Amino acid sequence: LFPYTTLFRSMKEYLLDFFEEKHCNPAAPDLPGIVFDTRDYTKEQMTELYHSAHAFMLPSVGEGWGLTLCEALATGVPCIWTHWSGPREFAGEKTGFPVTDFVMVELQMMAGKKLDDGTWVTYKAHNSYGALAKNTAIIKRCQQIYWGYERALERGKLASKNIHANFKWSDCAEEFVGICRKYI
Repeated sequence: LFPYTTLFRSMKEYLLDFFEEKHCNPAAPDLPGIVFDTRDYTKEQMTELYHSAHAFMLPSVGEGWGLTLCEALATGVPCIWTHWSGPREFAGEKTGFPVTDFVMVELQMMAGKKLDDGTWVTYKAHNSYGALAKNTAIIKRCQQIYWGYERALERGKLASKNIHANFKWSDCAEEFVGICRKYI
């Protein structure tokens, strides 16, 4: 289930390229169903969309925070994610299905600069690192949810309580205002 417009348009293109490279039809009945939904949703519709899924998966190589994972956890849907970078701050084994079996990979970060004549120059800015989850570890987590769905739902309930109790936009705003006041 891929509910976000901008991010997952590129994900759709990536997956279609992957299927083409592997010489298989992405609509073939023997492949899992993949739904790309690029509509704009209200908060209530997004909650309903998350509730319609059996699980949410975010096998990202790195996230500054991982807002979509945070949202999914808040709705109580069982979640699988690469347990690296931002999500380590708000999610764990008690509240979901983190993938901890990954390989660190070097990522080349690109940057751009607008020249005086209005043209852009792209250049390699710096290297960073990300965590590439192993496919076998992702599959194992999928199986845990599938074969123990009641337990997965219990973890989802704990995740929802944790997110609602400890991670609020109002708290972020207050902390941000406090930081601003410190330097004004």
